[in-house]
Amino acid sequence: MVGSLFAYLNYRTVNRRLSFVALSILAPIVANWFRAYLTVMLGHLSGNKLATGFDHLIYGWLFFGVVIMALFAIGARWSQAPAAPVQAKAGVSADGRMPRAVWPVGLMAVVLLCLPPLLLDLAAPQASTAPRLQLQQRLTADWRATDQPVTDWTPSIAQASAQAQRSYRSNDMEVGVYIAYYRNQDSKHQLVSSANALVKDQDPYWNLLSRGVASVPAAPLGFEAGSAEIVSASMLGRSRNAGLMVWHWYWVGGVVTRSDLVAKVLGVWQRLTGQGDESAALVLYAQQDETDRGRIALQSFVRDNWSLLDQQLRETSHRK
Repeated sequence: MVGSLFAYLNYRTVNRRLSFVALSILAPIVANWFRAYLTVMLGHLSGNKLATGFDHLIYGWLFFGVVIMALFAIGARWSQAPAAPVQAKAGVSADGRMPRAVWPVGLMAVVLLCLPPLLLDLAAPQASTAPRLQLQQRLTADWRATDQPVTDWTPSIAQASAQAQRSYRSNDMEVGVYIAYYRNQDSKHQLVSSANALVKDQDPYWNLLSRGVASVPAAPLGFEAGSAEIVSASMLGRSRNAGLMVWHWYWVGGVVTRSDLVAKVLGVWQRLTGQGDESAALVLYAQQDETDRGRIALQSFVRDNWSLLDQQLRETSHRK
């Protein structure tokens, strides 16, 4: 934006303006690579005493200012003299004033820039109460809740409107279910966020071994979920018996997806069309070993119970 304004004010030819705008796009990208590298190195060499926390922000803004000034210094070397006064027929009045039509257009541009967030707030009726989410004691096909959890692991999901977690057993199979439900999302309460993770960075107890995609056998056609294998840090490299097979996906207004981007778009569409702001993150997990028992248990559980879980989420979304 700043580069475009500079090009408009300092150049008269289209070629120079476009060239400087292109430079304004490329230079900050390369500069940001350099900034990130220097930030990491400052933190490393100073023992995390510099370029962390608030210092990180100050350093970033100082670097931003240096890059902008350098960009202007480069662009000023090829600046062009102002053009001769333009005649009234070219769009400017004889006394140098802009035509009256320019101001309504500028005002309309400002309104259009402010319109999307206002539409999101006005289009979707916001529920006034927190969602009431509770997993049932007994599901279908003889899956019953058990007091003995599958594991002590829990996803690192922050600021959900409601959370529910339970373990279920059927014959020799055990599956854990975790649901984080979101309503009235804002900047601190988001379904799709970098703060949400299966395993936090530098977790002392669990390590994320692999990620992938799982085909979930749910009626009528099934869907794809994200999959991951997690192992206890104490057993890492010695055995897979302490590992977990995890399936995870998003539920947004009744639509299922494993994609962060699609979940974001669905959430915006849901609000713009007046359907409210109802969504959830679902995580299923089971003990994994060399016989692939975790994957088998998850497949059986979802095949038997996904319709019931989906119904519970829909009922939660309608309770205001």
